[in-house]
Amino acid sequence: MKKVVSFLLTLVLAFSMTITVYAESRFGIDVSEHNGSLNYVQQAEDGTQFVMIRLGYYKYLDKYFWQNVKAVCDAGIDFGVYLYSYAYNMNEAKIEADFVIKTLSEMPDEYKEHFTLPVAYDLEEPKMQQYGKTQITNQMVYFCDAMKKADYIPMVYANQYWFTTFIDLNTVQQKGYKIWYAYYPKVEPTDFETRIEIGSTGVYPDMWQYSTTNETLDKNIMYSSMICPEHYYETKVVANTCTADGYTLHTCPTCSHKYKTNRIKAKGHSYKLTSTTKATVTTDGKRINTCATCKNTAITVIPKASNIKLSATSYTYDGKVKTP
Repeated sequence: MKKVVSFLLTLVLAFSMTITVYAESRFGIDVSEHNGSLNYVQQAEDGTQFVMIRLGYYKYLDKYFWQNVKAVCDAGIDFGVYLYSYAYNMNEAKIEADFVIKTLSEMPDEYKEHFTLPVAYDLEEPKMQQYGKTQITNQMVYFCDAMKKADYIPMVYANQYWFTTFIDLNTVQQKGYKIWYAYYPKVEPTDFETRIEIGSTGVYPDMWQYSTTNETLDKNIMYSSMICPEHYYETKVVANTCTADGYTLHTCPTCSHKYKTNRIKAKGHSYKLTSTTKATVTTDGKRINTCATCKNTAITVIPKASNIKLSATSYTYDGKVKTP
């Protein structure tokens, strides 16, 4: 009997340890058009628990982006996205942020439940290095803050050289951005119990890209700082207004992940003329139109009749005497 009890306890402990390891880390891949079409059902069966999908580069869409999103969701795998940056100044960083937000706004509602992982800013383009740490950090902050304002989870991807030379890690931490670290040991690791450090900075990433072997697919581990044990969502309906779209907001109270569905376009203003002030030769007049819904006002200026000149030779005859 003791042997049976001991065996059962061993099974329970082994099962508990398995659950603990699963809860603390997950394994996944990152993909782009360069990987072509993948069988994500097979990937899930092989142990892929998440996928980071390249949305594109600069303002250009990855050719396989939407195909990858659909296939990953059909396989029931959670995913995040990343953009490879070619921003050489702040204006181009804004172009990249706007491009990502616009593209993600077009995502069908049925895919959003699996879009639980961050939007990552991929900083590794060699030509950007000439602009230095301050500019690159400022561009990173603009992009990541734009993602956060749009209700996405911002993340920064880079290797050790970039994180220690061209990116202010203190800013990344203070801002609360997630960190995706690219570092490839000479021998592919098998023990993931100890969380890796970025060089000797004392900073530990949320995701580690640990292998880019000849297998064509990059391998990643996602640590517990990014894992919600189980997403469940509270919903809130936000009505549309004259200037803002309406939508249903889904929020997981455990990890604060959010996504929007059932978008309804803004109504637009319904203006009616409410008052008019005539123009004179010295002062402008104006027409005031007021929105019947939100009471917003729009003013149209009527220019004053100044600098009036009569021509001695050119006029339109109206049957009256003309005196130059």
